[in-house]
Order: sequence, then C-alpha cells, then structure tokens
Amino acid sequence: MQRRQFLGTAALGGLGATLPLSAWAADTSGLPNLAANAVPIGAAERLARIARAAQLLRAEGMDALLIEPGSSLVYFTGVQWWRSERPTAAVATCRRLRW
Repeated sequence: MQRRQFLGTAALGGLGATLPLSAWAADTSGLPNLAANAVPIGAAERLARIARAAQLLRAEGMDALLIEPGSSLVYFTGVQWWRSERPTAAVATCRRLRW
C-alpha cells in the first residue's frame, strides 16, 4: 500500500468512526418477529430425529454416531453445552442394546 492510499483510507476510517451508530444500523422496524411464533421441539420430534439418524447409520453400515457439543448436540438432545477441556458427547446407536 502506498502512502497516499494509506492516508486516504485512514481519513475515511476516521470519518466513519465519528458517525452515529444509527447511520450504520439497518432499519428493522418493518421486519416480522419470527421468534414470537416459534414452538419448542418436543420429545416426539427428538425421537424421530434419532430414529432417522439410526436409519441412516444402518444404511451406511455404521454402528454409532458420536455427537459433540454444539448445534448437533442441541439438534438431537436439546442439551446446550460447550466444548471444554473435558470430553462431553452423546452417542447415538442404530441398534438396541441387549444385556
């Protein structure tokens, strides 16, 4: 970057920093609130998701699926957890366990 480009960019950045926040924010007043009509996922939906995962596991010849913390864990279990130094996971199997 040449000196003139740097000075021009710095000047525009400084000007932008002096503008009020409302100049940068988009007008969201006309948007509908989609979260207002959201319905929580019930136990039947979670069981259907696990059943579908088990069906796909069988189709691929796999026995289990390790589900790590994050969106997949929330999707299958409803548990909101975070990654940490201690392993946390769920295991979905495609077969019923027999003792």
